[in-house]
Amino acid sequence: AVNSLYRGARATLDNSGPAIQGLLGLANDQAAWGGALRVNVRSFFSEDALGAFIQQFDDLSVSRGRFTSAEWARFGIQIGGKQTEFMLGQGFAKRLGELPGMRQANRAFGNFGDALRLGWADDLLKTEIKRGRTLAEVQVSGDLERIARIANNMTGWSKGKAFSSLGDVLFFAPRFLQARLETLVQAVMSLRPGASLNQRIARQSMIRAVGYGTLLTVAVNEALGQETDFHPISNGRWNPNFMRIRAL
Repeated sequence: AVNSLYRGARATLDNSGPAIQGLLGLANDQAAWGGALRVNVRSFFSEDALGAFIQQFDDLSVSRGRFTSAEWARFGIQIGGKQTEFMLGQGFAKRLGELPGMRQANRAFGNFGDALRLGWADDLLKTEIKRGRTLAEVQVSGDLERIARIANNMTGWSKGKAFSSLGDVLFFAPRFLQARLETLVQAVMSLRPGASLNQRIARQSMIRAVGYGTLLTVAVNEALGQETDFHPISNGRWNPNFMRIRAL
């Protein structure tokens, strides 16, 4: 309970979802990320922001012959609204989450993740269809569930928590940590022959994110007249300047 309150107090009102939970999405599916960001901003002003997004998503999915949000939920996509690991107002502090500002922040954070997961999963399915697969083939193969699972992981959500209930005491955000670990494991597993679809997606997403981050770091340092330090270890210790932007 103490850690839950601490986590909510630290995370609420900073609107970290787009840049932390949404980091892999920003690098890999800018269209889905942009749509989720619009939902995030609108959620501060309207309780209907996520509902409007889902209605539009469902209408487009039906017209394009793909799956609605309810169908994606059955395949495993997490749609939880403001009920997230970082919500301020769980347990004995529930009334805090209903205070002005807190309620909107919880809503904006959760709605961003839901919108990004739906948009990204639909785009991943669209990619498979462009490769010549039919909806029936993707569904029978189990790849819809794999897409849903990796879309959840890449946006910071997992069914489990790192170290289960002990993780609630040891870690700031055990579910987010578990999601990142699962994404990393899937990316590593993709290096073997016959890797599954979710493993290949994880590998591609992480490579793009690291690649964009590296290019941005080097570019900013060059613009500032600084050199980028590529040495992870210096004088036998971890180098605090490794891959850092050298500013101020």
